[in-house]
Amino acid sequence: MKNTLSNLKLKSRSTSFKAAALSLTFHALLVFFAGSIVAVHYIQKQNAEFTVSTASPKQERRQTAKAKPEPPREMIRPTKIVSRSVSVSAPTFTAPTVAAPDNKPKHASSQKFSLPAAQAGRDVEAISGRFGGGTPQINFFGISTEGEKFVFVIDASAGMLTPETGGLPAYNYIKDTLCQTITKLPAAVLYNVILYDGGKISLFRPQPVPATKGNNAALSKWIQAVNQDSSAAGLANEQDNYRRPEPYPTAVGSDSAGWLLSLQAAFEQRPDNVFILTSDWGKHNISPAKQRLLRDFSLWELLSGGGAASVGGSSILRDDRKLRDDLLKRAVETIQKQADSRKNAGLPGEFLHDIPAYIEYPADQILDHAEGVYRTQYMPYQLERPRVHVVRLLSEGSNSNSDYFMTYMRNLVRRYNGEFEAFSGRQSASSVNGLQESVADQTADMTQNPEAPVSPVKFLGANADGSRIAFILDASAGMLSVKTGGTNTYALIKDCIIKAVAELQPGTLFNVIAYDRKQVTQFRSQMAPVSQSRELADWLKNLNSSVARSGLRPEQNNYTPTNVYDTAIGADVQSLPYAVQAAMEEQADAIFIVSTGIGPQPVSPEKAARLLDFSIWNSLGGSSGNVGEEDENGNPVITGTAATSGGKLQSLQQDKKLAAALLKQTLDRIAAEKKARQEAGLSSNFVPDILNSIEYPRGQIMSHIATVCKLNYVSQGLTVPVMNFICLQEAGKTPIREVPRELTGLTKPYSGTALFFKGPDAGK
Repeated sequence: MKNTLSNLKLKSRSTSFKAAALSLTFHALLVFFAGSIVAVHYIQKQNAEFTVSTASPKQERRQTAKAKPEPPREMIRPTKIVSRSVSVSAPTFTAPTVAAPDNKPKHASSQKFSLPAAQAGRDVEAISGRFGGGTPQINFFGISTEGEKFVFVIDASAGMLTPETGGLPAYNYIKDTLCQTITKLPAAVLYNVILYDGGKISLFRPQPVPATKGNNAALSKWIQAVNQDSSAAGLANEQDNYRRPEPYPTAVGSDSAGWLLSLQAAFEQRPDNVFILTSDWGKHNISPAKQRLLRDFSLWELLSGGGAASVGGSSILRDDRKLRDDLLKRAVETIQKQADSRKNAGLPGEFLHDIPAYIEYPADQILDHAEGVYRTQYMPYQLERPRVHVVRLLSEGSNSNSDYFMTYMRNLVRRYNGEFEAFSGRQSASSVNGLQESVADQTADMTQNPEAPVSPVKFLGANADGSRIAFILDASAGMLSVKTGGTNTYALIKDCIIKAVAELQPGTLFNVIAYDRKQVTQFRSQMAPVSQSRELADWLKNLNSSVARSGLRPEQNNYTPTNVYDTAIGADVQSLPYAVQAAMEEQADAIFIVSTGIGPQPVSPEKAARLLDFSIWNSLGGSSGNVGEEDENGNPVITGTAATSGGKLQSLQQDKKLAAALLKQTLDRIAAEKKARQEAGLSSNFVPDILNSIEYPRGQIMSHIATVCKLNYVSQGLTVPVMNFICLQEAGKTPIREVPRELTGLTKPYSGTALFFKGPDAGK
């Protein structure tokens, strides 16, 4: 019994010792595990710049909190404005510096990189080594900043290549500086480059890429191909590779263009720094759809009366009316400044100013659009506000602090804690002008070949001497009228052309140009020597060979204009002025014209609509009345009317006179047509199409021809051509006073004469 109790005691003690040892071991493990957690947490807190994840190699910015998104606090610093001069005649480049990191970065917007697990250790170590434990810094045109993702927005429009801004040398300097700046970035930094030209946007890559040697080499090749030649400046349509999202809910919406659209594209990539390099604020016009919206709003105001329930009397639309009036006022001021500038430069005036086309978004709506994009792209992800910096390319002699560009851009960089720099290209204007003069001299040598002999030309009573002769022949159906001699007279005219060409001296150049409204056909695509005249008779034989085959067909049109001239007529030119334009582009020194007159110059429907729009704006007068007062019942009282005379269009006196003259001429033309139909026993038309009855006045036709002459002769140092007009008239009819006057006005500036002969008497 005693032995049994003794054994039980021994077993109990052994069990207690084992339990105690197991308990001690378990608690020791707990202490070790807790200590490990503390140690790991301490190490991660001290040196955890990046985290490793196997989820995705995509880089994304660290979210600073999981709480409900709220606007970040603004950190607005004084805008740094520095203007410096850069010589583009012999550019020297300063390599951008990568500054040593501070212990307290000014604008650290840390990103975390998700890397594949197999390479995680080495890549994290390499990336941390490149960053040196801080945020990289760069210097771009004197603006120093720091960050890990950069987007550079560069203006690629033709305005960046003008002689005043330094031309090609200045733009090459910009491209080289950009490439050198990016080359000095650490390989782990992300960047992208966006070029813009109006509404065309070209992205180097769809998303920012690391600054590796391969990407940098590809960037250099890509950007060096842009604007290599000032004659082909800007972006082509196929270079526009920006996929526009749904319009942002701002006043500008889908109308953003230029640097604003590029800034939108940059914000969508969520960088921490954006650089904008441009020479001006640019044009931010409203779209045609919004132009109609503005016009329709005014029409409702005009037509709905003046009561409280009308558009003009509604107090809820007070801000809309004020905005409309402000926009209209700015547009008219812009038109007036442009008209004065064109007059001082000796350029012709426009047909009739398209007022809505001059309406631009005000600066506050431009900046609000940028803010709307920022709020959409950054705030939901709790990302820090990006910095936006502006670098301005100055025109020669301009001051970066003296114009509206600086005022507006100051507000932009202040909103986004950025900086402003300006630089100018020196000695560019003189070198570019010298190059242009050299090219003009070479062109003159090639076009007016001094070896081509001068031949005296006698044609239908008109005389002229020249080495480059152009015969212009009206090929419309009106030339075959029985009253003007019909096909017999027309055949005689063609024979006279063949005879005149045959009498030219060998080596003298010539061409024959026939026209019928918008159709222009040439015997040769360019001036040809007399030796190539053997086919001329067959070519002329096919022109108006019979009444049934009168006029020119579209397939016969083989003339391609070299330019759309900056005149009131512009691309609307047709008939005789169109043929004269073709002859002047070949730089003929003697021009002979055979026709029944200058002919009509219809205004295109798009331009004709300006007359209607102008009438609307003029009736509106820019005054929608004062609706700030109320009557005893609380209804708004209008103290002015929408049809107040004068108003904000008062300064456009030339447009007012032209609009009145055009309308009068149109109504006179419609009245004459109605009278002719009545005398012929024809029924009247339905309702006259007033817009399609508008024609360009004779003064604008002469101005178009003068502009063509100036660009193709005067600006290249060539002698103005001699122009003779042979007018074919009906038999037994004396010329009316207006025909000789307008033909003399055409030929007199070109030392020519206007002759008249009656078709049946042409054989004499």
